[in-house]
Amino acid sequence: MKPAVRASVVIGVLWLGCPPAEGASADTPEAAVEEFEKAYLRGDADAAAAAWDFQESSELFGETMFPPFVRPNFLSSNAKNFEHDLRDEIRNKVIARFGVSQCGVTRKEQVSRALTRLVETCRWPDGFESSEELLTFKSSGGWRLVQYPSIRVFEPVCFSGDWQGTRVCSERDGSQVTAVQNGRQLWRKDAHGDWKVWPYRTLYPVVRSMTAVPEGYRKAYGRLIPEHAIFIQFDSSQFGVVDEEAGKFTMLGQN
Repeated sequence: MKPAVRASVVIGVLWLGCPPAEGASADTPEAAVEEFEKAYLRGDADAAAAAWDFQESSELFGETMFPPFVRPNFLSSNAKNFEHDLRDEIRNKVIARFGVSQCGVTRKEQVSRALTRLVETCRWPDGFESSEELLTFKSSGGWRLVQYPSIRVFEPVCFSGDWQGTRVCSERDGSQVTAVQNGRQLWRKDAHGDWKVWPYRTLYPVVRSMTAVPEGYRKAYGRLIPEHAIFIQFDSSQFGVVDEEAGKFTMLGQN
């Protein structure tokens, strides 16, 4: 999901906290995020769903998934699936990252007259920090969410490569990936912002596994794969390799 216009305006931090702080204006992109997160934390599925425009979410998701001539066939079912998944997470009390950390809006970008992108930064008590992009839409009923990162907290995935004892791990947001060598951080990359792993099958692809590069892939992709590389798979079925030394990612495909 990647609207083309990227005009950027940095705003003051609105810390949403745990639970989110009160005080966002009644009808703003920030208020839509605040209302959703507060509703999620108190287990109010109806209020959480009311902060969304699932139809517009389906429209935007369809642009990344389907050619125009078949897209209308999937819009209604996708919207229903998005709402079902959200309600299912709340019913099963899935851990939300904004429920175990302090979160705030740190950047605001006007994408178009109806779309605004926010960047939300979350900080855990131990100092861990990550930033995610949110997308909001000005509907007839006011500002609503149309894209929100996975709100789960993920178990880190790690792999020790074959280049000078490098260890590469994903972090608790499922998106940040860090390489450490002999106690020194070599690089830290975001799968979405730095590697451009766009939505495909899932709205927020997260790292599912890291392994040595299978020999068959080395033969099939040849020079695309660096000598010292790790094979990474995402829960969206996308996969590729990352250079252990430089952190450069090469997308190889998707199922």
